[in-house]
Amino acid sequence: MAESSSPPSAEHTKITDLEEDALAHCASYLKLQDISNLAISCKSLRQIAYSDTVWLRLFREQWPWSQELLSGSLQTLGGREAYLARHKALQQFKFVDPWVCHFHTAPKPFDHMLMDKSNIFFSQGPSLQTIFIDNYPTKRDSPGVRSDHNARITCMR
Repeated sequence: MAESSSPPSAEHTKITDLEEDALAHCASYLKLQDISNLAISCKSLRQIAYSDTVWLRLFREQWPWSQELLSGSLQTLGGREAYLARHKALQQFKFVDPWVCHFHTAPKPFDHMLMDKSNIFFSQGPSLQTIFIDNYPTKRDSPGVRSDHNARITCMR
């Protein structure tokens, strides 16, 4: 007669049994959509998803040049609230950019403006002006002007 052997009773470990700091560290590597999914899964994981560790990393990744804004926001808000406030402000164009510069052009409106990662191009009549963001502001911070075009510029790509 064969003996019936039952499997040993192993203790089951759940993800919520881990320490909050360890879970927050792991969650800080997630993308924003994954953090949102984590937050809606259960109350204890929502607490992890809302932790400052997670949201500070997202803030620094999204806006690396805004560390002054982050330090000011953290005194009044938490990491998540600072991220959401900055995101909302940018979506509504209600923000003060820490990198502000002024430049002067001919006293007439721009016809067209084109921006890429490191330059701003704008046309005024037949002239095309370029601002090189990487060089701005410096001692020689005047925009580069191309005026070899005789007709009004009607399109820029």
